[in-house]
Amino acid sequence: MKKITKISAVAMMAAAISVSASAKEAGAAATEEKSVGWTPIAIGLATPVQMPWSFNWDVFGLDVNLAYADANRVAGVEVALGGCVSRTYLAGLQVSAICNYNDGDLYGMQAAICDINDDVYGFQASAFAMGKHVYGLQANLLGAIATEEFWGLRVSGLASLNNGKTAGAEISGLVNLSRTVEGCQIALGYNQTEVLHGCQIALVNYAQSSTTSAFQIGLVNIIRDNVVPVLPLVNGCFFDGTDR
Repeated sequence: MKKITKISAVAMMAAAISVSASAKEAGAAATEEKSVGWTPIAIGLATPVQMPWSFNWDVFGLDVNLAYADANRVAGVEVALGGCVSRTYLAGLQVSAICNYNDGDLYGMQAAICDINDDVYGFQASAFAMGKHVYGLQANLLGAIATEEFWGLRVSGLASLNNGKTAGAEISGLVNLSRTVEGCQIALGYNQTEVLHGCQIALVNYAQSSTTSAFQIGLVNIIRDNVVPVLPLVNGCFFDGTDR
């Protein structure tokens, strides 16, 4: 089970990183020019078919396009039926029916089927979300990936993956996978981490080690470096790393 879970996690992570890399390459080609200026409103069919014309505007106010909205910087609201892009940062609200992409920092809220960002400070509501550093709240119908760290509360319908530290709480319908957990993992199926400092609740819980304190509740509970590594129902260890 452990081997299958790791293979699945690597495959999902690789696919998500590939999507992010492709989006960043496309964004880099379109942002070679500097911003032509700023505007309080951009409205049209699909950027650059809008008023004012061009990709390279900073919008400090309202950016509304029927199909596709694209701006260098957005401080305010960006809305489109198809997708929204902010190439440097977004401070405010970004809403689309399909995908939101931000090549810089997000300060505020995103809502779409898919949300992809660099760093997130705020709230994301989507089917799938991915970010490098995420600080805040995520509510995802399918799942979410943090490539480096997550701080806050994440609720996912199926799975939550984190290649770095999770500080806070992960709640998923099926599985939570994080490299380090300082907080709580809750899932119906399976929780896994390399280092646990906190608690895990699921049918099967797995932790490679615990540097301070760990507590697990489930049908099968595994803490590899514990005095008793495997226990049913409840397992736990409480030490500071010098007591062994």
